[in-house]
Parts: sequence; C-alpha cells; structure tokens
Amino acid sequence: MALKTRIIGIGAGGHAKVVMDALRLCGEFEIVGLLDSDSLLHGKKVNGVQILGDDAMLDSLFRNGIKHVFIGVGGIADMSVRQAIFNKVVGLGFTVAGVVHPRACISPSAIMENGVQVMACAVINADVRIGKNVIVNTGAIIEHDCNISMSVHIASAAVVTGGVDVGSEAFIGAGATIRNSVRIGKRAVVGADAVVIRDVPDNAVVAGVPARQIS
Repeated sequence: MALKTRIIGIGAGGHAKVVMDALRLCGEFEIVGLLDSDSLLHGKKVNGVQILGDDAMLDSLFRNGIKHVFIGVGGIADMSVRQAIFNKVVGLGFTVAGVVHPRACISPSAIMENGVQVMACAVINADVRIGKNVIVNTGAIIEHDCNISMSVHIASAAVVTGGVDVGSEAFIGAGATIRNSVRIGKRAVVGADAVVIRDVPDNAVVAGVPARQIS
C-alpha cells in the first residue's frame, strides 16, 4: 500500500469538516492535525482529527517533514483572512493542497491553480480558468469561459454563467446567479440568491433581484 502524504489543516470549523471529508474520499492524504487561532479548541478533536494548537506551530511542523497544508477557513463575505493564510503558508514553503470531491464534475479543458477546493456536485465547464486558493462550494456551477481570480468563494448552489470575470477575493453568495459576460470586481460581495445582470464595482456589496448596490 502506498504511503499517504501527511497534511496539516488550518481552521477547525465547518468548512474544515467539509474539506476533510473530500480529502478522505480522495485518499491521497493523511490528515495529521489541525491548527486554529481559538485556544479553547486546542486539544479537542474535529471529526477524529486533533486540534494541535495555532499557526505558531507551522515552522516546527515543516521542519518535521510536513510539507502540505489545506486551508479549512472558508470565509463569508470577507476573503482577506483566507488570502492572508495562503500567503503565510506559501511564504514558509508549504504546498497548499487543493481538493476535488469525487462527485464534482470538471471539464478537461478547465485550468485550476493550486489550493483550489471543489466540493460535491459542483460543475466547472469548458475553458474555465480558476486562480489559486478558490472555493467552489457544494453544488455551485461555473459555466464555460469564466475567469475566477485568486481567493474567490463561489458559495453553495451559486450559478456563474458563461464568460463571467470574477475579481480576486470576491464572494458570490449561496444561490446567487451571475448573468453571462458580467464582471464582478475585486473584493465585491454578491448576496445570497441575488441575480446580477450588470457589472459590479470593486469592493461593492450587491443584493436582490435584480441585484442593486447596497454598500
């Protein structure tokens, strides 16, 4: 039996649980522990995996041969924390592992960079480009020719139709629909169930049907 690659997770909340399930189904990694900033969680277990401490342990873990990490911090609206974690672990030399749930459907022509997490029943269609550290959550659909930049979160059941461009650290809420060829700006937030029919500026918050800027 081939040895599995040891991996450490950062974050011990709900998103980490979902990522761990997908990693276990894929069978490539052995999850050796989790790190979380909440000291009250240290020593406890999440789905059988112990929370060892916080990210101050990263240096020693790396020196002890653990070279892979997954980011179990999801992010609702504000993706800057997830981006900061990605930058830190890459700077320390870790490889940020991506994961594709076995029940996801991905076109052979789609291009995904490292650290991308694609959850169960998500669909990524032809000629989609997905940047580093992106989450395509459960049941989300990204149609043909979209460009999804770094550290974006496409939340559960969101639909991004053809030719859409999504800027870095944007958040597309659960059940939202983005019309074809629309641009979503950097760090923009699209509310749950919104229907976006026109471009969204950088840092804007939109909601409703049709979506209107509220912040």
